[in-house]
Amino acid sequence: MQYLTKVRDGSKDTIGNGYRLCEIVGCEVGSNEITPPAQELWSQDAPDFISNNDQSLSLVQRIRKATGGRCIIVYDRGSDRRRLLVPWAQDKTCHYLVRQCGDRHLIYKRKMKSGLELAALRNTPYAETIIKEKDGEEKACFIQYGFYRPDCLSVRIVLCGLSLLKAWVKNH
Repeated sequence: MQYLTKVRDGSKDTIGNGYRLCEIVGCEVGSNEITPPAQELWSQDAPDFISNNDQSLSLVQRIRKATGGRCIIVYDRGSDRRRLLVPWAQDKTCHYLVRQCGDRHLIYKRKMKSGLELAALRNTPYAETIIKEKDGEEKACFIQYGFYRPDCLSVRIVLCGLSLLKAWVKNH
């Protein structure tokens, strides 16, 4: 296979040969049915490669264009990089959430705060039961969450009952 490169497998915490992946899944409001409208593989060793950020931004922009901007970008933890967030924060028509672990620091009311500090300060008026399938078994987790509106270019963030969710994932 052409341009195989070293990639990290986060689920196994190992490095191996492979490709980077940006996968976009969609869901209509009020539906639990997930549709995968786009995914893209790339190699940082390919001659036309610019950056992982550019690959992700390009794919997200194509989906935003295809939906007429009627979408909310939900990005996984570890992807909270300025290169991704600044263009979205500067675009007033862009709606996005970034999943956080709680150990990241954000600017809130002009002060640096960890995600866990912000979670402790916030009312969490929303709740949902999430079903996680692992090794053929389903495990349920009840999470509560809220959000903060951004200060300037800081991150719009979902705070998902971070300590409970983190502990649950670690133990399962």
